[in-house]
Amino acid sequence: MKLQEWLLTVGSKKRVQLMLQYIDITPSDVLLDVGGNTGKITEVYAKDCKEIVVLEPKHTVVEYGRRYRPHIKFVEAGVENIPYFLSLGHLALEEF
Repeated sequence: MKLQEWLLTVGSKKRVQLMLQYIDITPSDVLLDVGGNTGKITEVYAKDCKEIVVLEPKHTVVEYGRRYRPHIKFVEAGVENIPYFLSLGHLALEEF
């Protein structure tokens, strides 16, 4: 079983604990969460990185995230938009 499939079988608290074992976030990192929904799980990483950007295609979810998690940058877009953002030379997404 792949790690991604196995992670779906465990609860969210355990999933976050396991993910933190596999990623090494530093204070200078910018975390991009593609399809991060409302940022609830992503928020766990907020204390350890410079910036969090959630790329989420659902307008209502983006509005909710912006309202309740103002310390996370929400961008209304999907994974298909990543090449466009990269072509701009950054993923900070200040303009969006």
